[in-house]
Amino acid sequence: ALLSIFYVAVGGMYTFYGPIAGAALLTLLPELFRFASDFRMILYGVVVIVVVIVFPRGIVDDIIYRIESKKDLKRKQRTERKHSNNQKNYRKRGSD
Repeated sequence: ALLSIFYVAVGGMYTFYGPIAGAALLTLLPELFRFASDFRMILYGVVVIVVVIVFPRGIVDDIIYRIESKKDLKRKQRTERKHSNNQKNYRKRGSD
């Protein structure tokens, strides 16, 4: 039961694919760390802790959040540019 909570915490719980990505990652990690034999589970724990610190919403949810934040920022910048251009045009017309 605790492992399934790790799947959700690592992958993210706000999307359908978050827990699936978390399960895939946490299932493959022990195999990737097979070279470390005795220290495999220590490395596993370190990776889980690092992922939770770096991606607090989960990997999938945090990536989606960052992409949407960039889109919102670009949209806001475009709106501000249009607004500033409209103000410049208004000032030009007022001085005629």
